[in-house]
Amino acid sequence: MILCGRQYDVQHMESLSDRSINKLKSSEQEELMQFKMDVYQTYMNIRDVHNENKWNPIDMHTLKNELNDKWLHTYCSLTREDNEKVIYFVEKYFYEDVTK
Repeated sequence: MILCGRQYDVQHMESLSDRSINKLKSSEQEELMQFKMDVYQTYMNIRDVHNENKWNPIDMHTLKNELNDKWLHTYCSLTREDNEKVIYFVEKYFYEDVTK
């Protein structure tokens, strides 16, 4: 999957995120942190494309229900599958932050 211009192996990122941060090498920690930042930035782009009124927050459930494949491809360069992966990782890493 490509996020913010970087290529990621989703299974590799999943395996890194399932391990304790203390058991990761420094390079793996950096890679995971970059992935998390790129996931969050991509989520923000998806949310902004689907929410015309930026002042009115949109919750994760509403966003999932309002996904538009044409918008995703045109404005975010994402397939529906990639978008679903991004939302999965946002829920995994940031759900509490996103809902505030």
